[in-house]
Formats: sequence, structure tokens, C-alpha cells
Amino acid sequence: MEFGERIKDQRELLHLSQEEVAKRLRVSNKAISNWEDEKSYPDTSTLIDISNLYKIPYDEFLDDYPSLKESISKDKIRNNFLELNYGIYAIFLLALTISPMNNGFLFEILIVGILLLRIACDYFTKKTGLLKSNHDLSLVNRNSSLPIKIFFILGFTILLFLLVWGIYGIFTDEGNFNLILSGVFLEIMTLSIYIIDKFNIK
Repeated sequence: MEFGERIKDQRELLHLSQEEVAKRLRVSNKAISNWEDEKSYPDTSTLIDISNLYKIPYDEFLDDYPSLKESISKDKIRNNFLELNYGIYAIFLLALTISPMNNGFLFEILIVGILLLRIACDYFTKKTGLLKSNHDLSLVNRNSSLPIKIFFILGFTILLFLLVWGIYGIFTDEGNFNLILSGVFLEIMTLSIYIIDKFNIK
């Protein structure tokens, strides 16, 4: 029995609809359909939830379905690159934040180098197929909860204000302070997005 058929039979045995399972697992109905048709596989954390919901041992899934195990391995690599990308981006923003306090030419080279490293990581993940399409910002993810969407709307509104204030400040004596404050807030938003993405907060 294939993986998709196995979870479909177990769902029907428990008298659950795809909509009910999707709600319990906090995923879309389409995701459930794709798993049962084996068009895609769940990630590690979701597979654990499926295991608990259907009362099927997690290790049994990995032992019985090699293609699922391979998908889980790729998912782990993908998550490592996701963390690397967030880390590089955070370092870049930190360098950008303190750049107004340093006018050295080497400092600008450092910023460009960090940015190029980030671009290289993005290019690698896309070329190797490791970049997941469902890593959308929670603001545009239709499965996100209202509090998460409000948080992002408020955060990006404040960020837009700080950036406009920072650009205006370039032409005044407060330019450096405005840009530094904008950079600090960008760091906070980046950390927030990482936590939401890392722990799959909906």
C-alpha cells in the first residue's frame, strides 16, 4: 500500500473528511488532497502530527516509504538553508544599521560581500529545488491567523514610516539616527519572521 492510499484509508477509517484533517493539521484542503494523491509529501513536523492523528508510528512511515524518507531528508536540508538565509540577512541588516557610524571603504565592501552571499544561497536553493513555495510571508498566506496578519500589517506600516523618516533624515542632521532606528526595527521584523517560519506559527 502506498503512502497516499495508507493515510486516505486511515482517514476514512476514523470517519474524518479532508476538511476536518486539514483543520486539525492547520494546512489547506489542497495539501491533504496532494498527499493522498502522492503529488507531494508533508514536511517533518506535519508528518509527526499525521502520525499522532492517525495513530501510525512515525518510524513506520519512514521504514515503509523510501520516497517519503527522501522527501523528509530534503526537507531537513531545506530548513538548514532557510536558517542560513535568515542568518545572512540578519548580519547584512546589522552591518547596514551600523554603516552610518562608519565611513570606511572596507565596511561598504563587507556589506556588498554579505549581500552577494545571500544572493548565492538563494540561487543555490532555487537551482537545487530546495526552495519551498509554501514559505510565503504569513501576511499573504491564507492559512495564517488574524492576529499574525495584524502583526505583519502593523509591523510593515511602522517599517514603512521609519524608512520614509530615514530617507527624509538623510537631508537633515538626524539622518544617521533615523537610519539606525530603521535598521534595528528591520532586525526585529526579520527575527519575528524567522520565529514564525521556524515554528510554523499560523
